[in-house]
Amino acid sequence: MEVLDEHCAAEHLGLLQVLALILSVYVLVALFIQATVNLSPDAVEILDWINLFVCGVFLADFLCDSIAHHQKQNSSNGVGSILYPVSRC
Repeated sequence: MEVLDEHCAAEHLGLLQVLALILSVYVLVALFIQATVNLSPDAVEILDWINLFVCGVFLADFLCDSIAHHQKQNSSNGVGSILYPVSRC
């Protein structure tokens, strides 16, 4: 039964994963533009701030996945809700 749950989870992407995928493509395009086009310092600063925001989204995605993994591991031991009170990101 656990294999079926993992298979269903792999087919269903959450909002944060879809956002991370879209932002990954954006970062690649922005880096390409910065490398090939001579931009003004203001434009470079704006792109840097956006890239910082994207890094925050990636960090949030990583933390949500880590918390979910630890909850799943510890719930099989019966202590998941005690050690990790955050239920969902």
